[in-house]
Amino acid sequence: MRALAVLPVVFFHAGFQTFSGGFVGVDIFFVISGYLITTIIISDMEKGAFSLADFYERRARRILPALYIVMFSCLGLAWVSLMPADLKSFAQSLIAVSGFGSNFLFWQAGGYFATAAELAPLLHTWSLAVEEQFYLIFPVFLMLAWGSGRRRTLLMLALVAVASLALAQWAAMNRPGAAFFLLPMRGWELLLGAFAAFHLKAGGREPHAWLGQLGGLLGLLLIVFAVLAFDKQTPFPGLYALVPTVGSVLILLFAGPQTLVGRLLGSQLLVGVGLISYSTYLWHQPLLAFAKHRYLSELDTTVSGVLIAASVALGYLTWRFVEAPFRDRRRFGRRRIVGYSLAGSAFFILVGSYWNFQDGYKGHYYDTLSEQQKGRAQLIAAHTAYDMYDFMFDDGDCRFWGRTMTPELERRFGACAKRYGKAVLVFGDSHAMNLYNVMAKARVSPFVVGVSQGYCRIDTDKSFCKFGELRGFLRRHAMEVKVAVYHQTGNSMLHNEKGDAFPPEKFNGRTPLRINVGQIDKVFGYLGRDGVPLRFVWVGPWAEAQVSSREILFRQAKMNGISLAAFKELDRAIARGSRTSGVEYFSLVDAFASSEYSLWNKDCLIFKDLNHLSRCGEDFMAAAIADDFWAAVIGGGALPGGSGRIDTVPEELP
Repeated sequence: MRALAVLPVVFFHAGFQTFSGGFVGVDIFFVISGYLITTIIISDMEKGAFSLADFYERRARRILPALYIVMFSCLGLAWVSLMPADLKSFAQSLIAVSGFGSNFLFWQAGGYFATAAELAPLLHTWSLAVEEQFYLIFPVFLMLAWGSGRRRTLLMLALVAVASLALAQWAAMNRPGAAFFLLPMRGWELLLGAFAAFHLKAGGREPHAWLGQLGGLLGLLLIVFAVLAFDKQTPFPGLYALVPTVGSVLILLFAGPQTLVGRLLGSQLLVGVGLISYSTYLWHQPLLAFAKHRYLSELDTTVSGVLIAASVALGYLTWRFVEAPFRDRRRFGRRRIVGYSLAGSAFFILVGSYWNFQDGYKGHYYDTLSEQQKGRAQLIAAHTAYDMYDFMFDDGDCRFWGRTMTPELERRFGACAKRYGKAVLVFGDSHAMNLYNVMAKARVSPFVVGVSQGYCRIDTDKSFCKFGELRGFLRRHAMEVKVAVYHQTGNSMLHNEKGDAFPPEKFNGRTPLRINVGQIDKVFGYLGRDGVPLRFVWVGPWAEAQVSSREILFRQAKMNGISLAAFKELDRAIARGSRTSGVEYFSLVDAFASSEYSLWNKDCLIFKDLNHLSRCGEDFMAAAIADDFWAAVIGGGALPGGSGRIDTVPEELP
């Protein structure tokens, strides 16, 4: 089962789209861990021999030696391959991992599926942090509850598990980052494994042969379905996470050695992979992340395959020469294990703290660059290292923004309507946050309101976006809104040939991109729906840079040509759809263009990351787009042919 857990995770991180739901391997690990640890604790308690000191010693033997070897190996790779901002983030992760708090760090850093997260060498340690936090609480609870009887203990655990699952479902729809990384939303998965352990330790009856075959096969099919059918857009880990976790429990309970699934999972090959699964898991993410930094782009299939093979090879060597020896109490007694554990944690905390204090050795790094690269690096640092939510435009009057239309925002809206009449309202995802800032800075109206946040697109089902509530607001205030402007990123409407959204290989030419017409139709369906007597406008996506900071630093500062071509085609497809929808569409690909699509303009790096505008990029767009474009968007007049296009002359690269 460990092999069944680790392989999907590795292939998922390596970018193999067949394993689009491979991240559920971690959920399988949680169930296995809950099962094994609970079995050990119950066995010791039944003998009256359970000791917290022994328990945590076993955890240290199991987790820390291999983890420290991998972390130590990462130090040199980080030093030679990471830019200062990345090195500083890596330093912070060293500290967090040493204190088993990396899940909190990566939660705050932007989410598991964010592009920046994929480049974090120690991202995968979040799951170790969740487990260790669970095991700080769980054994103590069992010790205290054991005397009240097995039934009461199970009842209390069941209540906790149900509450945890309910919280996970709510958070998956409303706080997806917290849902993915934090123990309160993950605890129920470990408890599922614990319930399986309680059942089997209580002498659960051997299932009939046909029931064992059916249960084991169903469990395997549930896991395979999750691995192949889920993707980054699946709300997780709420009710959807029941699919792989219940599948894991079914295998634990039914797939005995006499069943087909039991014999499959008991094969020598899978057992061998399972033995080295922990060390393989530890190695795969650093190798993939550092390679992505080295190649300045997503990895092709050959490189990914080589790195997977290297992960397995290093996993075997680490298991053979690190894991196995440190589990031998005769070779390493408790005092040595405790001493090594404390020394290792102290070492990585000190190194991480010093590198963080040195700001990722920015000065040393700049000394290795050419003069031209130094200028670029300074501009990259100035225009990329910030959170968009901290820089939303608010003039203190009637140009303001909020994530959703809250009662407080609605009261402010009402007051401004009395002063200025009708509003321009901008709504959508994080790109709409950019567009609101652009329109507010361009002073298209004294009354501009933004209601937008990350991932809030009509073509995705996110309950925290509250598009239904926004429609209700617009219905109530239709006479106070001049135009409702919708905007979203276009990359969610570009799929690979299999129909998978956000393919890692996009914009590199290896896999043809396809336009998802169904998603375009969903947007037009929402905007063109009857019932709200006001004018809806879709301001289309801009062509995205799709160029990393390292590419800009070491190669060129021009837009990804494949991205530019893809967004021009997408723009034409949306424009065609608008002719039959009754919704007006305005092209930003036409209105905001550069003759060479340089990413620089004077002292401004126009894009903050692969696809969002920087703060000065917003200023640049606000100044570059002609007034008659905004007049057409807001006033409903036709955009004069070609007059909305502003060609900017790219500056010489600094």
